[in-house]
Amino acid sequence: MNENNMRLYESGYRGYLSLELFIEDFEAKSALELAKFELDSIVKTYLIEA
Repeated sequence: MNENNMRLYESGYRGYLSLELFIEDFEAKSALELAKFELDSIVKTYLIEA
């Protein structure tokens, strides 16, 4: 488990993580650019301060 997953687990969360992106220029971005953006968004969204 990485650090963010561990924080979620320690806080008692046992559900699923989901991310929906609403990007206007979705088609203009490469798969790598979108994957990096999505990962950054998930980390920021689900980060729990201990």
